[in-house]
Amino acid sequence: MRCHRCTNVAPAGSRFCPTCGSALIDTPVAPRPDDATVAALPLSATRTHVDPRGIGSSSEALDYPPGTLLAGRYRVVTLLGRGGMGVVYLADDLRLGHPVALKFLPATLARDPRRLQQFHDEVRHSRQISHSNVCDVYDIADADGQLFLSMEYVEGRDLAAVLRDAAAEDSGAARLPEAEAVDLARQICAGLAAVHARGVLHRDLKPANIMITNDGIARLMDFGIAMSGEQEMAERSSDGTPAYMAPEQLLERQVSVRSDIYALGLVMYELFTGRRLFEAKTLDELTARQAALPSRVPPDLATVSPRLREVVLQCLNPNPVNRPESVEAIATRLQVELLNAETRGRRALQVITQASFLPSVILGSLLLMFGGVAATVGVVFLAACLVLVANELRNPLGWEVTYKGHRIAFKNHALFGERLYIDGVLADRGRFGFDVTLRGTIEQGRGAGERITAHVRATFTRLACRIVAESFTPSRG
Repeated sequence: MRCHRCTNVAPAGSRFCPTCGSALIDTPVAPRPDDATVAALPLSATRTHVDPRGIGSSSEALDYPPGTLLAGRYRVVTLLGRGGMGVVYLADDLRLGHPVALKFLPATLARDPRRLQQFHDEVRHSRQISHSNVCDVYDIADADGQLFLSMEYVEGRDLAAVLRDAAAEDSGAARLPEAEAVDLARQICAGLAAVHARGVLHRDLKPANIMITNDGIARLMDFGIAMSGEQEMAERSSDGTPAYMAPEQLLERQVSVRSDIYALGLVMYELFTGRRLFEAKTLDELTARQAALPSRVPPDLATVSPRLREVVLQCLNPNPVNRPESVEAIATRLQVELLNAETRGRRALQVITQASFLPSVILGSLLLMFGGVAATVGVVFLAACLVLVANELRNPLGWEVTYKGHRIAFKNHALFGERLYIDGVLADRGRFGFDVTLRGTIEQGRGAGERITAHVRATFTRLACRIVAESFTPSRG
């Protein structure tokens, strides 16, 4: 087997190249030519099956076998997929020495000078977006007039495949666990907010354009390349994309951030229910179903927790004015519940300790002053007090959970009050009270930037604690 990157021969059965460490793909590859050989080759030798019409040809006709050199820089490794929005190849960037995804764009995009210029402008903006929930866009180039994007290669599966697999395992519409679904929704919000912050609209947000990496990170792809116009709309209908468009987008009216928010609502609906909201055969049927949504709550959504259902329905309001004004406003309402627990008997013992500590110390000290039997009783009082306090200090009332590999702990000390710890570090402290809120932030690792909030309610016989991970915008890393 020969490596596609360095072209050295690897032992049979190897998964990785022993020379450069690249993953091996069991497909034929031509030996890598030297620079002089490449320079001497005619243009036709670095591409195959290119329509002579050039820029106007369909990307579906593209067929680049492994080893093909494109634009003198990218060596094709394998075909990743074909779809209504183009053909995607895995390739090695010979100049920078890392794998990239090459997405060849639909020919209809190149025929429209105005739309092509808009696309170039959006790619320039997209290159400025650096966010852990957004796939990096490197450059735009062409091979014999065929436009393509070089993008970050993300290993994983798209959200559509994740949801299909979840349904297949349960022979129906199986939901992701709520905590997992909410976490993905918040990551999608974080990525979309970063896109909007650069003045770019996604315009084609759907599960197929959201990659989920092998370690559970959501990455937005294909933003800013949605098309418009009757011809493009007809092409997109066959790909199912209109099912994720806002009403104003379907009617070819002005789109805005709130158009992306509508699509976000549809994606969240699938995340929380396991089903697509709109199934329609025509655009007229689709617009009718969209308009009817506010008058009824879909049965699948009725079983979702009220706080999530309300967020989704607000995003799906047919009138853009009535939708949330920003993705950040949505993210602040999406929380992952890490703990919701309470205790009664243990709380009563804690209250007794707190209430009896000072009187026991005073009484015991007074009895010691009288000597004899009174002194003995005083010693008993003080010893009992010390035992209770030592027990509370050694075994404080509280709970601990693990979230994304982090230890989140709440402790209620009889003498020191409430404490919130993240990975063993004191994040916040509170005083004794009947309603206390503690906050801290995950500083590093997976979930860095997420805010952890512990809300504590107490009575003389009951202590309840709810810990949630709140919305966040993680930094690159």
